[in-house]
Amino acid sequence: MNSLIVCVGITRCKKNQAKYSCPECNIPYCSLDCYRSPEHRACSEGFYKSAIEEEIRSNPERSIEEKRSMLEILQRLQESDVLDGPPDSDDEGASEDGGGLESLNIETADSTALWSALSPAQREAFEKAMRDPDSSLARQLLDTITSESPHYPWWEQTKGDQPPPSPLQVPSELAETAQKGWKEDKPRLLYNIVAICLAYAWVIRTLRIYSISSAGPHDEDACRDLLARAVPFLLDRKSLTRLESAQEAVNYVQSRVGEPLDKILPDVAVLLRPLVIMELSSSSSSPMAPRTSNVTVCLGDIASLYEPKDTEQFRATLSTRQAKESSQDPKGEMANKGVVRKLIFYAAHVDTAPLEALRLISDRILSLSSRISQST
Repeated sequence: MNSLIVCVGITRCKKNQAKYSCPECNIPYCSLDCYRSPEHRACSEGFYKSAIEEEIRSNPERSIEEKRSMLEILQRLQESDVLDGPPDSDDEGASEDGGGLESLNIETADSTALWSALSPAQREAFEKAMRDPDSSLARQLLDTITSESPHYPWWEQTKGDQPPPSPLQVPSELAETAQKGWKEDKPRLLYNIVAICLAYAWVIRTLRIYSISSAGPHDEDACRDLLARAVPFLLDRKSLTRLESAQEAVNYVQSRVGEPLDKILPDVAVLLRPLVIMELSSSSSSPMAPRTSNVTVCLGDIASLYEPKDTEQFRATLSTRQAKESSQDPKGEMANKGVVRKLIFYAAHVDTAPLEALRLISDRILSLSSRISQST
C-alpha cells in the first residue's frame, strides 16, 4: 500500500507519504517535484524520451513534421546559446564522429538520432526547458522562436521579392470549350474551385512554406497527404462532387481537416479576386478573367506536385488525346495525369469566367469570414 509508505527513495525527503512508485526503479515518491528531482534524472530523462518516441510512432502521418519541428527547436536553442554547455569528453566525441544537429538528415533520422546528436549538457538544458515552461530557459526559447521573421505565402509578397509559382496554362481549344459552357449556362464548378483554394491556403499556412513548388521533398509529401485529406474529389477520377455555395465549400473542407478554417478565408478571397488587369472577349464586350490570375497560379502550384520533371512535355501530352490510358498504373503516373488534367479543366473554367462572378464569390468569402469572426 503505497499510501502508507514514507517517501525515502528519490529525494529522501521523508516528509510525505509516497503515493506513487517509479515504473523504472520502483522507488516510492510523493510528488511530481520529487519525481523530477536531479537525483532521479536517469529515470525521468528516459521517461520523457520514451514518451516523445511513442508519440511519434503512434502518429506516423505527422512523424516527419514532428521530427522537423523538434529539430528546429533544438537548432534554435543551439543557435541562441541556450543549449551551450561546458565542453566535456562526450561533446568532443560527438564532434569527432561527425555528429551534431547540422549533420542530421531529417528524412531518415529518428527521434533517437535527434536525441543522440545532443551532448549531455544540451540534453539536460533541453529537458529542463520542457519540464518547466515558466523557467527563464523556456521563455528564452519562446522568445527565440517568436522573434524570427514570419513565413509569408507568395500571394502576400511584395514586388521584387521571390517570384510566384508558374500559373497553369490552359490549351486554347479547352478555353474555347469552357467559354462556350459559360454562354450556354452549364453547371458551374466555381465552388469546387473555392474548396481547392481553401485547401491549398490551409496547406501553405500549415506547413509555413512560400509555395508548394519551392518546398523540399519532405514538405511535398506532406502537401500530397494534406490535399488528399482536404479535397479528395480532386484526386478521385470518378468523383461527381459539385459544391453549390461558398458555405458548402467551406464546410466540405473544414469537416475533412478537422479544424476551423475561418482565419484562412481571407486568403481564399485574395486568391479568387480578379487582378486589376483584364482582357476582353473577342466575341463580347463582357470582361473575362485574365489569363494569369491568382487562381491559375494556385492551380499551377498544386499541379507541380503531380507533374514529372519535364513539365512542358507532360502538359503537351495532356493537351492531346492520342495516348490511351493503361488499365495498370503501378507508379501512379496515370493517376497523376488525371489530377493535372482536372486542374487544367478547373483553370479553363476560371480563365473564362466573367470577372463579376469571381469578384462576387470573393466578396461572399470575406463576408462569411466576417460573420464567423463576429460570432466567436
